[in-house]
Amino acid sequence: MIQKCKKFAVLFSAIIIAVSFPFSASAQTVRRGDADMNGEVDVSDARKTLRYAVGLDIMTVGAVKICDINGDGSVDVSDARAVLRHAVGLEIINGDPLELTDEELNPPSEGELLGDLSAYPLPVVPQYEKKPGYFTFVVYGNGHGVGLSQYGAVYMAEKGCSYQYILSHYFSGSVICQDEDFPAVSVYCGEEYDTLELLCRMVAQEIGGIKPPVEALKAQTVAIFTLLQKYSFNVKGIWDVATICGTSSWIWTNDWTQNTLIPTVLSVAGQYLAKADDVSRTPIMSVYSSMAAGATVTCSDIWYESYPVSVKSPFEMTMGNFVSVVQFSADEIKSKIMKAFPDTVLGDDPSTWIIILSHTASIDADRGYVTQVLVGDTLLSKAEKLSDRLGLRLRSGCFTVEYTKWR
Repeated sequence: MIQKCKKFAVLFSAIIIAVSFPFSASAQTVRRGDADMNGEVDVSDARKTLRYAVGLDIMTVGAVKICDINGDGSVDVSDARAVLRHAVGLEIINGDPLELTDEELNPPSEGELLGDLSAYPLPVVPQYEKKPGYFTFVVYGNGHGVGLSQYGAVYMAEKGCSYQYILSHYFSGSVICQDEDFPAVSVYCGEEYDTLELLCRMVAQEIGGIKPPVEALKAQTVAIFTLLQKYSFNVKGIWDVATICGTSSWIWTNDWTQNTLIPTVLSVAGQYLAKADDVSRTPIMSVYSSMAAGATVTCSDIWYESYPVSVKSPFEMTMGNFVSVVQFSADEIKSKIMKAFPDTVLGDDPSTWIIILSHTASIDADRGYVTQVLVGDTLLSKAEKLSDRLGLRLRSGCFTVEYTKWR
């Protein structure tokens, strides 16, 4: 089925470079099928209608009314076909002229849809018992926090943002490029796969489980394809790009995957990200994680690359699973520390065993991704992550820690 759809992927790639005409700023009367609103129904209108149909352009309310030729409430390939047949004289589009308002023609900009990114409410920490003799870790977000936030992308898409806008937000300073000649076969952990099938399976595994809106799916697809290209379509490590879902799993065989995920992935296959000032158009390290904590992380704060850089991502902070609380007894923490760092000197006061020295302030002045932490007399920074080294299994590197003393 993926091989059959490959022809469509090439078609969709060609459509990407088609010219798009902006809607007029004033309300006006429009002929049905006149997608570019220039007064004529011609081949350019069929092209724009097809871009709407395959999700390459975001539709306004007015665009739906203009391009929904068969009146079924949506714009699909059959509507584009009808416009094309009219343009070449094989069919007549009937219907009275449409009276469209300013609001229907001119929705808010994508930035306006999101509002002031500094005005989002701070997260609410759930109530928990402060147990004497225990360390309490309050953890924010999920994942390393660099690059694209998957839940943030879903939020932005649900607000009406395009995948281009989502990617330009999370990978600030990047541009979308087109690879017209990517290989038909890729290697993943020593095994060969059809490249498009591998891409679909990676996207299904990474973001398909939450059934995101189409624009979030596209953003995730471009990020994954960029990494595939960066590794020259020869991925040696299971975590270098993404894991892949099994072909027999429900997420691969259900109707949503077949009717939404796969066509969406194929519609942007071949698009990748490069830095805008890079004339060689080298693919960026387009990493991603589940849920950013207030802002994403500049890569160099926790790893050793300088890009991607930190951008605001406050959208997740009101989500129900944004905050988690984990507690360990002093004996458990001491055992973990001594196992990981046998030469570390611990004082008699457990409250001095783990001290956060610096963080990114991604949420506020008191909370952010930890960049330096003192464990006993051992300093950890960047890749030497506290959670990993001690086996704490915290969901994110954005956390606070507090020891509750016995009274």
